[in-house]
Amino acid sequence: MGLKRGYEFFPRPLTDRLKKERKKRWDKEQQRAVFVAKDQVRQAKEKAGAKPSDADSRAISELEERLNQLNELQKVSTHTQALACHSFDFNVQ
Repeated sequence: MGLKRGYEFFPRPLTDRLKKERKKRWDKEQQRAVFVAKDQVRQAKEKAGAKPSDADSRAISELEERLNQLNELQKVSTHTQALACHSFDFNVQ
C-alpha cells in the first residue's frame, strides 16, 4: 500500500483544468476567511477599548495570530489530492 497523487491518474489537460478550478474555489474561501478574521480582530479591539484587560489582550493576540496564519496560507499553492493505492501480487506462492 502506498500514496499516489490523484492527478497522476488523469491526462495533463484535465489536471490543469481541475487545479485551476480548485485554486479558484480555494482563493474565494480563503479571502472570505481572511475577511472574517479581520472583522473579528476589529470587533475585539473595539470591545476592549483603550485599556484592554489581560483576557482581552490574549483574545486579540490569538485573533491576530489566526489572521497571520490565514495570510500565510494564501501564499500556499498546493492543490493536490493523495490517494491510497493497493498493489496486489497474485503470483505469490
